Amino acid sequence: KLGNTKLLPKIYSGLGHVYITMGNYEEGGRYCQKALELMDKKSSEHIKTANVLGYIFSSKSKFEDAEAVFDESMLMAKEINDTKMEKDTLYYQATLEWFRNDSDKGIEKARNLINSCEASESLIEYYAIGANLLGSFYLQKNELKEAEKYIDMAIEGFRKIKHINALCTAVENKASLILKKG
Repeated sequence: KLGNTKLLPKIYSGLGHVYITMGNYEEGGRYCQKALELMDKKSSEHIKTANVLGYIFSSKSKFEDAEAVFDESMLMAKEINDTKMEKDTLYYQATLEWFRNDSDKGIEKARNLINSCEASESLIEYYAIGANLLGSFYLQKNELKEAEKYIDMAIEGFRKIKHINALCTAVENKASLILKKG
């Protein structure tokens, strides 16, 4: 039994992320929900964990549930004036369109994300993940010139911040693009 109840939500959230990484979204979602019940609703940790739960809903085609989570996250992020969590939520709102197979709406949302991050050095991570997602949408639509532009922007951003896992994903997208080009 844990004496420090402040650690419990972090432990649940961490376990949720471990299960999600292993592909067990059901169990990961349960732990994220447990974490959310114990977290201060007006915190970046709550927003981040809620967004992961929304992503799980998206991946399971529970689009209305995902939208509700993301809408609540955006309201909270604005209320606590947390720009990074606003960008995090914008990213997850764009991924929702990926699961809906709505590339046009996804492109619009991903563009909004990168446009809102362009002027800030502190938001490079969100700029890069938005560019990578935008590149993926264009790749899906077979608009290879646009896809390459955004994937290259993502690669540059991930290199700059030394985010190796995300860089690997962007390089994989670049490889897919090269294969499509022939």
